[in-house]
Order: sequence, then structure tokens, then C-alpha cells
Amino acid sequence: MATDDIPELEVQEAINRALAAEREASSAVARSEAEAEALLARSRERAQQIRQRGAQRAAALHERYGQLREKRIARELARATAENPRIDPDEEKARIEEAVSRVAARLTGVES
Repeated sequence: MATDDIPELEVQEAINRALAAEREASSAVARSEAEAEALLARSRERAQQIRQRGAQRAAALHERYGQLREKRIARELARATAENPRIDPDEEKARIEEAVSRVAARLTGVES
């Protein structure tokens, strides 16, 4: 090997090392991007699960409130008609339901 070839060989090796480092860096970036996409997908899935669970809980709460509301209205209607048999049960029920709706609207901030 001639002495002229040594610098050229060193230059070629340096270029090869630089290219190898560039390939490794590109691979690391690609892995990082894939990991980020996977994390994002898992996060979106988790958010969807939380939204679904929240919707289910809200529906169950709404159902339970409806049941309690109907029981309370029936109890108030029975009390009112027992106290005054001349009260029209349908009118009294409508009046009680309206009052309950107004209270619920005030409590939830959904007044019309």
C-alpha cells in the first residue's frame, strides 16, 4: 500500500462511519416516531374509554334520578290528594312536575 493511499483510505473510512451514524440516527428517529404514534393511539383509545364510561355513568345517574323523581312526585301527589280530595290528580301532578323541573333547572344552571 502506498503512502498516498492512506489518507484516501482514512477519508473513505470516515465517510463510511458518518454514513453509518446517519443510518443509525435515521433508524432511531423512525423508532421514536413509531413509539410516539403507538403512544398517541393508546392515549386516544384510553380517552375514548373514559368518554364512554362517563357517558354510561351519566346515563345511569339520569335514570336513577328519573326513578327517584317519579317516586317523589307520586308521594307528593298522594299526599296532596289525601289532604284535599277535590284536587284534580292530573293537574296536581302537572303542577308538581313543573315545580320539580324548575328546581332541577336552578340546581343545574339550565334555567330557560
